[in-house]
Amino acid sequence: MSAVNTLEQTKAAAIAAEDAPILRVEGLSRMYGSGCKYCLPAGGRGPRVSAGGGTSDASKAAAAQSAHAAADTGSAAHPGIAAGSGATGNATSSAARESGGPPPFSSAGGQESHESLRGGTGVNGMAADNNTSESQTPPSVLEKNWCPHCGTVHAASDVSFSVYPGEVLGIVGESGSGKSTVMNCLYFDDEPTSGAAYLTNWDEGLTDIFSVSGQAKRRIRNEMMGKVYQNPLMGLKMRFSAMANIAEKLIAAGDRNVGRMETRAFELLEHVNIPSFRMKDAPVNFSGGMQQRVQIAKALSNNPPLLLLDEVTTGLDVSVQAKVLDLIKAIQRELGVSMLLVSHDLGIIRMLADRTLVMLNGRVIERGLTDQILEDPQEPYTQELVQSLL
Repeated sequence: MSAVNTLEQTKAAAIAAEDAPILRVEGLSRMYGSGCKYCLPAGGRGPRVSAGGGTSDASKAAAAQSAHAAADTGSAAHPGIAAGSGATGNATSSAARESGGPPPFSSAGGQESHESLRGGTGVNGMAADNNTSESQTPPSVLEKNWCPHCGTVHAASDVSFSVYPGEVLGIVGESGSGKSTVMNCLYFDDEPTSGAAYLTNWDEGLTDIFSVSGQAKRRIRNEMMGKVYQNPLMGLKMRFSAMANIAEKLIAAGDRNVGRMETRAFELLEHVNIPSFRMKDAPVNFSGGMQQRVQIAKALSNNPPLLLLDEVTTGLDVSVQAKVLDLIKAIQRELGVSMLLVSHDLGIIRMLADRTLVMLNGRVIERGLTDQILEDPQEPYTQELVQSLL
């Protein structure tokens, strides 16, 4: 009897380990500006940093004014909520509702369950055959994702998802929908206003990587993630040779053996079809497709479990796009690396992604298996995307 129980426990542990996400993102938000009573979530807090990288003077002044008002009325007020409180504040809110003024934003709140993150689960945690519409009607005060009262841009709002081992998760949406903002926050190119992210390879997925030290972030960035930028100028040293670009990533991860770095660079560049006689050339002398392939090789240099791909085919000729996409597909198949793929082109998402998130105005409005979203889109915007593909 005990042997049977042990076997069952072993099977359950194996399934749980296989089903554990390599990356889990919860409630990621990024806004540029201090926010105001009309656009901040009810009961929420102001931005962690301003667009310039620190707490803005405007937010400090708002905090001081709110604290003063709270002292006068004997109750605490949030920096981003109206200074009025008590009976006066309630009367003001009622008057605003009766006059048809813009109501404060009320967030749905709460984190999604493991099942909803995967678009439903079936046997052994596999994704079920249904896609999920998650449209949350934006506050009426916002014009798309911009607040006309304070000028704050809500680039990403309450974005949550998981990426599983060996999976390609696609994020699709129009320009300005928040796709690249999410990617920049995950790679520490930008600081999120709120939210959390957990990597299985970092502290067994128990520590929010947004809250760790700068040194820890550099280690995560250099050893556990690789990113291919839309613009090669962001990801490559254009005056260094292709091999030197890969060596730079290896050095950042702590490698100091020149011979080993040369061997690794040669293997990777050969794998992405860069001719051996061009490996010591600078990327500034390469075509756009070759630059993207060097970026892919650099991103893979430390065998990261997660690869971030941000609009990797934008601006490339159709024939070059096909070669880059074939390379990405081959790498995913051979190495089993997980990928987060951002694109505005649903055709690319269809070719590469297992599951897909649809973003609009900084929010995830729909998610599910890629085939299901293509066959049965729920949201009007998603339907327009699918129709444009046909």
